[in-house]
Amino acid sequence: PLAARPIPPPAPAEPLTVNFGPAGLALPAGVLNDDGAEYDAARGYGWVGPNDPVQTMKDVKEPRRHAAARAGPDPLRASHVGAGTTNAPETWQLRVPNGPYRVTVCVGGSDVEQGPHHVRLEGRLVIEAAMTKAGEFIEIKDVPVAVKDGFLTLTVGGYGGRTLSADGSSDTILCFITLRRAPDGSR
Repeated sequence: PLAARPIPPPAPAEPLTVNFGPAGLALPAGVLNDDGAEYDAARGYGWVGPNDPVQTMKDVKEPRRHAAARAGPDPLRASHVGAGTTNAPETWQLRVPNGPYRVTVCVGGSDVEQGPHHVRLEGRLVIEAAMTKAGEFIEIKDVPVAVKDGFLTLTVGGYGGRTLSADGSSDTILCFITLRRAPDGSR
């Protein structure tokens, strides 16, 4: 008998945008939302590993990943998931067919200084320990990546530095990513 072949993941809509923020947000049609939940195979995206509580500066245990929203004209910049600290990186995955992609990633924008934002896409460093002022964003566009294992992998945090934001935090404030299939052979 023949061995069962794994079913390949469906091709994502072009472009595919994933917003990071609390559940229930009003988003443009076709935009997916990630609220910090663990990876779900049926959904095809999410965070790898549990959202373990950490000690905060207020001497309270809170989840490491947290979703938040605020008023703003751009719904993709008006919410975020804070994840991954300088010493505790976190990984997010999206199930996609293997091949070349162009990815845009946006961080920052809270009401206070944030960071250091530290982002890797498929192991490639795209934002290195960058700080943002209140209301500021960093958007890195069209990063070429090659998916070889059926998952676009994004890792935030874990740069190991000592820099903290004004409020004493060190998490990456992830607003959204956009993914486009690149022509074969382009990098």
